Amino acid sequence: AFTSGFIINKLKTKMNIEIDNVETALDKLSNEGYEKVICQPTHIMNGFEYEKFVKMAESKRHLFKDIVIGEPLLFGTEDNQNIVDCLKNEFKEYKESAIVFMGHGTEHPSNSIYAAIDYMMKDRGFENGFMGTVEGYPEIESVVNTVKRNEYKNIILTPFMLVAGDHANNDMTGEEDSWENIFINQGFNVKCIVKGLGEYKSIRN
Repeated sequence: AFTSGFIINKLKTKMNIEIDNVETALDKLSNEGYEKVICQPTHIMNGFEYEKFVKMAESKRHLFKDIVIGEPLLFGTEDNQNIVDCLKNEFKEYKESAIVFMGHGTEHPSNSIYAAIDYMMKDRGFENGFMGTVEGYPEIESVVNTVKRNEYKNIILTPFMLVAGDHANNDMTGEEDSWENIFINQGFNVKCIVKGLGEYKSIRN
């Protein structure tokens, strides 16, 4: 099931693929006689989409003996530590480069998770890891200034998103005003790794 009505509609109109939203999926499970359901999100953090997911799941609680609602990938300090350690290991061959992660960003208060991850990378020995966001803070300007202050010349640019989708292929690389071109125009050597977090076995584990 998906929480994004926009994506559900796009798949239906463009590719004729029908995906249930959470409420429809739970109605179907109830009709099929299931009494206990585990709802596990694949959201990265406790933002608007996760809140919508919980609300939709809770609205169908009366249909079942039990509904268990799981947490997103990052839900507390231990989760943050685990992800930082995974990424530190995944990018250990690039010790001389700044690893710049592009997060989505949000107006939700949970946006603070990005700054927390950036701080924790330094705290856990991943000094060359830097976090930025497309639609929140830290913004690309902040990341460029921080990387400059640390005197890096080479940048590895990669998404901090579960799936390397539209933002990774347009905002991170490709477009004229992409992060890749912003760094190149500032005199950096840039390599893009267009790979979502969900593609790393350590993160899936």
